[in-house]
Amino acid sequence: LPDEASNSCLLLSLRTALVNGRLLYLGQPGTGKTSAALLVGQLVFGLSLEELRRGMVHGHPQLTVADLVGNLRPEKLMRGEKEVDPRLILTSPVKIIDELNRIPSKTQAAILSMVADNYAEVFNVLLPYRPGPYYFTANTVDPGTYAVIPPLLDRIDAAVKATSFNAEMVDLLPAAEAEVEAGELALTPEEREAIREQITALPLAPEALAAISAVKAHLSNCLRASTEPEHQTKNYALSQGILPSSLCAECQLDTARALCAQTENGLEPRTLKALKLYGRALAWFRGKERVEVEDLEQIFPYLTQHKILPSPLAFRRKEEVSYRADRVSWLRR
Repeated sequence: LPDEASNSCLLLSLRTALVNGRLLYLGQPGTGKTSAALLVGQLVFGLSLEELRRGMVHGHPQLTVADLVGNLRPEKLMRGEKEVDPRLILTSPVKIIDELNRIPSKTQAAILSMVADNYAEVFNVLLPYRPGPYYFTANTVDPGTYAVIPPLLDRIDAAVKATSFNAEMVDLLPAAEAEVEAGELALTPEEREAIREQITALPLAPEALAAISAVKAHLSNCLRASTEPEHQTKNYALSQGILPSSLCAECQLDTARALCAQTENGLEPRTLKALKLYGRALAWFRGKERVEVEDLEQIFPYLTQHKILPSPLAFRRKEEVSYRADRVSWLRR
């Protein structure tokens, strides 16, 4: 925004807490991804650092579903009884899953059930579950990482990259992670619910709704996918095993500039719902009475950078080369 400066990592963390969203922190190890989630848990929810750490799940290649949600109690099992000792993450008001892309696909599917359906089950036992915002972290791809399964990635509302520490602030770097006393800053469950109601009640300006429709159409449609209008989408081409960019050669549009040619996929309903929700949260945060196009422009890159895939036709012009490493600026453009 022209006259307003902000820290995208902190603001997205706060807005995710207020709307019970799902946020993914991306970046190199040691850039403060987990610390940001722990900070929100202390300041917004008033939890202690010990409570947050006990409830946090640390991802690794051997993590099983039982490790994630709970395991059978040995003393009960010896008596022929089946009782599960649930993990604290299930009942915590804020849920932190560290190093998501080090968790194998089978266990990611259990996380999907928690995120999508607000329930957890193991050994045919339904466990107590308390809904709340999710904070995931993911390091850059290396030999020890897994791909995040598409259904789970689609349900993660926003992603933000943790940037390197500012060299001019070295004197502020603490020797160790310290407890933060929230005091009166922490919100009660009733206050958080009241804020969510205020956010969801904010209307969208007609221009904002028109902008969402236009972006959806430009990014999702593909004229060469079919002669039938209802099938002229990138999703239809992908369902046939065809990359939309491979159909651009004979397209009547100027593929050097057409938005549809810049990406391999489009926007799905969950992304559009998240765009409206986080747009409302930003407008509420700025004290506005309705959501304007400028609110959507600012939030859009963070809701799509982990989902939108650039096509081989993107970044072809000389002035676009820098966008290969800066998805946020590319999507905002």
